[in-house]
This record gives sequence, structure tokens and C-alpha cells, in this order.
Amino acid sequence: MIRILLAASCLWTASAGVASAQSVPVMVGGEAEWDACGGVGRVVNLDPKGDNFLSMRAGPGGKHREVIRLGPHERYLYMCDERGSWIGIVLGGGAAGRSGCGVMEPIERRQAYRGPCMSGWVHRRYVELYAG
Repeated sequence: MIRILLAASCLWTASAGVASAQSVPVMVGGEAEWDACGGVGRVVNLDPKGDNFLSMRAGPGGKHREVIRLGPHERYLYMCDERGSWIGIVLGGGAAGRSGCGVMEPIERRQAYRGPCMSGWVHRRYVELYAG
């Protein structure tokens, strides 16, 4: 009986650890004279023989849940934040348009992004800066 309870406790703890990966907001702004996000990137270096997509995650790291999958050469990734080898992006384009995300103008105080566009984290190996 003790073994069963101990095993159940270990399983619960392991699954709780996976589920407890919290979302980490992408921070924008902080400079009164500069755009809220410093650069614009695009998806590069995907393996066409592999998955051929880049996972945008809820936080900087592979343990965070996948928010959306970005295809090869996806553009208008507004590069706003970074943590180690992860870049916090706001995903432009789509219904909001290229500039409708609210990050192409200054935001004086550094703050979590709360605009109309999706935001999340991607590994820097798969993003190339092309403007900014």
C-alpha cells in the first residue's frame, strides 16, 4: 500500500511539474525615443526534412507550452525581449496588420505586452534580424 501511495505521489509531482510551467510575458518598451521592440526578424534555419516549423512558446524554454507553430520564412516577428538563447516576440501580420501590434512606436515604461497580437518565445537560432 505504501509503495502505491508513494508511486502515485511521484507521478502527481512529475505531472504537476510539467503543468506548472508558467507563461512568461514578453516585455516591451522602456525607451522614450525608440520603438517598443528593437528589431524585426523572420524565421530561418528550419529543416525541411524535419518538422519544418518553429514552435512559439509561452515562455523562454522548451518546457513551456507551444502557443503556435511558425512556418519557414515567416516574417514580422517583432523582437522585443530576450532571456538567454530565447527571444520574446510579438507576431505581426494577420488581422492586426504589420504595424497594428502597437510596438512600432515608443512605450516609455518597460511593461508586459498586452496588445492585440500574439506574443511568445522562440529560440534565437531560428530567427534572423532583417530590420532594426
